[in-house]
Amino acid sequence: MRLARPIIVSALATIAVFAIAPAIASADYDCADFATQEEAQEYLLPGDPYGLDADNDGVACEDLPSGGGGGGSVEKTPPPPPPKLDKSVARDAATRVARNVVRESGRLDNVAFKGCRRKSRQHVNCRFLARGTGGDRRVTCRFKVAVEGTNENPATDIGARRCRTEVTARLQYGRAKAAMQRVAADLAGKQVPLDISRLNRLTFWGWSEWKQPTPDATATEACYVELTVELQPSGSLRVRAENLACLAE
Repeated sequence: MRLARPIIVSALATIAVFAIAPAIASADYDCADFATQEEAQEYLLPGDPYGLDADNDGVACEDLPSGGGGGGSVEKTPPPPPPKLDKSVARDAATRVARNVVRESGRLDNVAFKGCRRKSRQHVNCRFLARGTGGDRRVTCRFKVAVEGTNENPATDIGARRCRTEVTARLQYGRAKAAMQRVAADLAGKQVPLDISRLNRLTFWGWSEWKQPTPDATATEACYVELTVELQPSGSLRVRAENLACLAE
């Protein structure tokens, strides 16, 4: 009879376990049962039997407010930064675009690379200077090409072009002198000496002196005239006679 008491106690313990187990197994929770994310985290068991981690990232009930650092919270690992766009890749992509600008322009002949500047990990701006010469005009354009994206497939965008046109024509000395001599000869009625000098690449100034009879042919007068000749955009010459004066001697 001494063994009867241990056997009875063991049997009662077994009955108690089976009585409690169904209660634990039948317990169920969802995020609405918790006030904070930290509380829900404590019930995130292996295998997630309560379905508290829908995206399976190790954080239970992410939409719940934080309880200010509860014991079970798990912080998400921040995503890695995006890959860095190499400047050499950006330069090559931008240069191809810049060359297309020259080919499609009709006014530009060549383009020069002027450097790249990084704006962010995946954004680089590259600058270019393009030039063209045609007829009596020289065109200079400055622009930039923005390159953005990854090294495998960057996107490009052309910025505004700032262009300047300069006149490159130059009036030659011989042509200017010949035009001024014709006008002076018409005024004097004969070929007269002429002294000229250049004012700029398009303009000459000169003067001439001669003697001629007075209108009544009773005396002689000395005449003086100033002449200006200018090359026009059309390529023709404009000659002006100014300060013509004749004084009897």
